[in-house]
Amino acid sequence: MFYPKAGFRLAGSDDSVDAPQLRPFWDEVQKLGVMVYLHGFFEEWRNIANLAERYPGVPIVHTIPTWNFPREGIGRTPREGKIRIRQDIRDLLGLPNVYFEITPIAYGAAFEYPYTEAIQSFLPYYEELGGSKFMWGSDMPNLERCCLYLQGIDYLRRHWNFISGPDKALILGGNAARVFNLVCEPEPRNTMPPKESSWPR
Repeated sequence: MFYPKAGFRLAGSDDSVDAPQLRPFWDEVQKLGVMVYLHGFFEEWRNIANLAERYPGVPIVHTIPTWNFPREGIGRTPREGKIRIRQDIRDLLGLPNVYFEITPIAYGAAFEYPYTEAIQSFLPYYEELGGSKFMWGSDMPNLERCCLYLQGIDYLRRHWNFISGPDKALILGGNAARVFNLVCEPEPRNTMPPKESSWPR
């Protein structure tokens, strides 16, 4: 389920995501057993944490453009060059049912592929949390305003070499498969000998 903050603001509502009047709605979401994509709730990290704690069986993914990872002093780099993760973000991502989606959306408009400028924002998150709290997302078809689909995945798959192989596997599908309760079947092994080709020699 996609739950966009901007859409509710356009409709005249500025309720926080954990507002008491929304409880029947979230009760129904829990009953249906669906996951939730949040978009645009950048000022409501503690409210999202309240929601996630109230409904621990509901997976919550917040869509995050990679350049916009929340941090101390967002929009500028501290003097010592170290980006610090805010405590409310640590508390939020410490919950077992909360994830951040990472996507290069808008980076393709501002920088050249492979968008190495994005590494500075994500690296502190990866160093502290590893690969288990993040999911790659394309944001299709919106992505195509900025870059090709292949560029939108290869910047991470081929160029973010600071991420270990197992963690890349989690970010590029493993975490999503777990959240969506998908079973990845291994490819069947071909035990039959190959047939001789009838193609004329």
